[in-house]
Amino acid sequence: MNKYSLWLLPPKQIQLEYSEIVEKYSKKLNFPSFEPHVTIIGEFEGKKNDVVSKISSVLNKSSKIAINISEISISTTFFQCVFARIDPTPRIIDLQMNVSFALNLKNSNFFMPHISLVYGEYPSVVKYKIAKEINLKTKEFQAEKLCLINANDYDPETWEHVAEFTLK
Repeated sequence: MNKYSLWLLPPKQIQLEYSEIVEKYSKKLNFPSFEPHVTIIGEFEGKKNDVVSKISSVLNKSSKIAINISEISISTTFFQCVFARIDPTPRIIDLQMNVSFALNLKNSNFFMPHISLVYGEYPSVVKYKIAKEINLKTKEFQAEKLCLINANDYDPETWEHVAEFTLK
């Protein structure tokens, strides 16, 4: 069985804006670049066809999701080093819960919607300074694409799209 993650992707133009920020700090801090995304479900295992089928059944009636960024924040975790916090609206919370239920995932109780902008382990003062430097031009958008990612290891350079789902 493979390991996967399920991401909600910003529209292309916004993806480019956020990618510039990721690239800037990945070069400055020497960490691997990654595709900006909202992680709906982190790491889970499954067979590709089963996973795609179950996710598709949940998304059958799903529409675009309004994303509102409230602030740039920091944490103590590698993959949420510096991130844009997203308002936990009923739509995004329900999406996460419904997909978790369909995939029979028991350990997905904690969900804090966000878009990571910097990965790594740095002193808090460094993370705080970066968070204060970041100024997102676009803080609201409609997300219309989910992506299943092959996440067999923790190296962002190896992550690849396995399947994509469009929200209508």
